[in-house]
Amino acid sequence: MKKSTQVGRPSELDNEQFVLKIRELVLDGRTEAEMQEILNIPKGTWDYWKWKNHLGFQDKLISYRHDRMINKAEVNLEVLQESEDERVNLQANTFVLETLNKGKFSKRVEQTGKDGEALRLVFDNSFSEK
Repeated sequence: MKKSTQVGRPSELDNEQFVLKIRELVLDGRTEAEMQEILNIPKGTWDYWKWKNHLGFQDKLISYRHDRMINKAEVNLEVLQESEDERVNLQANTFVLETLNKGKFSKRVEQTGKDGEALRLVFDNSFSEK
């Protein structure tokens, strides 16, 4: 007789379509209580998944929330680029250029020497004490 290492029923979190539905609901701005109701997940199960970070559940929720915030920020940025207020318009466009087109418009300050080498201090000894 072969022993199985599986105990209990498989987790719904193993189902990719189920996890994608959770992502969709988070991106739609649904609350955890709404998601539990829609997906018929008992509160205790949801809480356990978060508490134990079962199959990366808590990490996924955080990632999905970040995706939602980024999506909102991108929409808002596009609105600000069309602003009638020239200062707002300029700031939004400057931000876009400095972040999305870093190669040409970055204000990056190098913290290393050429090709990532450590910076070296060179002292000029041409001055003498008087």
